[in-house]
Amino acid sequence: MSLRRQLLFLVALVAAAFALHCWRLGQKPLWVDEAEAWGQATTGQAPPTHPPLYFRVLGGAARAFGESERGLRLPSALAAALMVAAAWWAAGEMGFSPWARLGVAGVVAFSPYLLLVAQQARMYALAGLWGALFVAAALAWRRRRRLVFAAVAAAAALAGVYTVHSFWLILLAWPLLWPGRDRRAALVGAAALVVVVLLYLPIAGAGWRQLHASGAATRLAPGNLLPAAKAAAGALFYFGAGFRYHPLAADNLASFGPKQLVGLAIAGGAVLAPLVAGLLAPGRDGRLTLRLAGVITAGLLVNAIAPSGAEQLAALFPAFVLIWVAGLARFATPWRLVVAAAWAATAGAGVAHYYRTPCYPLHEEDWRGAGAALAAAYRPGDLVVTRAGPGGPAAVRYYAGLAAADTGREGLRIADEGLAPWLERRARSRRVFLFYGDWGDARLYGGLRDIGRRGYAVTISRWGAGLALFEFAPPPRPPG
Repeated sequence: MSLRRQLLFLVALVAAAFALHCWRLGQKPLWVDEAEAWGQATTGQAPPTHPPLYFRVLGGAARAFGESERGLRLPSALAAALMVAAAWWAAGEMGFSPWARLGVAGVVAFSPYLLLVAQQARMYALAGLWGALFVAAALAWRRRRRLVFAAVAAAAALAGVYTVHSFWLILLAWPLLWPGRDRRAALVGAAALVVVVLLYLPIAGAGWRQLHASGAATRLAPGNLLPAAKAAAGALFYFGAGFRYHPLAADNLASFGPKQLVGLAIAGGAVLAPLVAGLLAPGRDGRLTLRLAGVITAGLLVNAIAPSGAEQLAALFPAFVLIWVAGLARFATPWRLVVAAAWAATAGAGVAHYYRTPCYPLHEEDWRGAGAALAAAYRPGDLVVTRAGPGGPAAVRYYAGLAAADTGREGLRIADEGLAPWLERRARSRRVFLFYGDWGDARLYGGLRDIGRRGYAVTISRWGAGLALFEFAPPPRPPG
């Protein structure tokens, strides 16, 4: 296939990916972390747990395209579409055939995982773009020894560490992608890494303070190894099959229907079979797939500090796709078609499930509906207390135009005897409206109902599976 024809296919895939990511881009309400990002980007506040680059981009997008859900998510959709071209470039540097290169671009274009991060006003898709450019440029530097590629790799690395702190773990494996025995090339790579470190110094202090304040260092204990390994394995599955069929839902397998269990098995085979084959397949210029596996392994070490899903690890997604397609190419043609069809079927189910879900599918928080109810019923002087982290007050301000204060993410912890003292003092002066998101105490509902015994009127309404609004009024004061 000629390069011109490849480029025509590539442009079509980039356009298709952008159309897919932009379709119904503003349909879902912002979830709590997106609202937090909007608040930080539009007020100029320093992000408490993230580097500043994404929030500068988001602030620019808000000024250029407006502060609607669609406008805020547009940078992520664009970054995800551009990732298609960057992954195609990386596949070429791996020595893939023209059709395999387009296969990599196609998987990135229609991935259900990438759709999830492409329709969020969060930094994940942008980190994925930097990851794809970094891997492509590092492989090009390894293969061609041109300084421009080392410079592009360094620039992508710098953008990465200014977007997500976990990008530093990927840079731990950068030497795996340096030219093998070329001393000069290795020195240039080391010098580029030093430059990245030096240019990171302006925000290094803030990053260290954030790490220390989060208590992440205290989580590095042997007891965390199993959850970290489980989260890392789940991240790889997440990259391949998306969020519809995910092994981390194993705690709820009893509630899965037969169709979901069959889908989970098919998705598991479609993800794991090429991945294992890719790790056993020698690549051009040595075992490049194993080198990429080293990059992924280094990046997944973040789970040892904070076991989580794969949203924070989007920078590793392009390397995963390269290994997956390299493994798929090892199969005989009939099996290759079977595996590709299995992936397409489960990926299509994941995409359809995402568009059918009314809210962000992993939390189902309808802040839009809850905010509209607040705005219609209450005045700006009424007190709103959220229990959903820093994004709670931002979500209330975005959708209801009301000020709010947050009390953390660990649940209200109301004791059986009634209201906490601080909350009762607030309740005696005015109505209190409390949002309760994902991070709550199971005793909360019972505690709030017990308040009724003391004369408080309590109303509970749900807005999505992950969000509830509690409204309660104090008992009337006695006359005089």
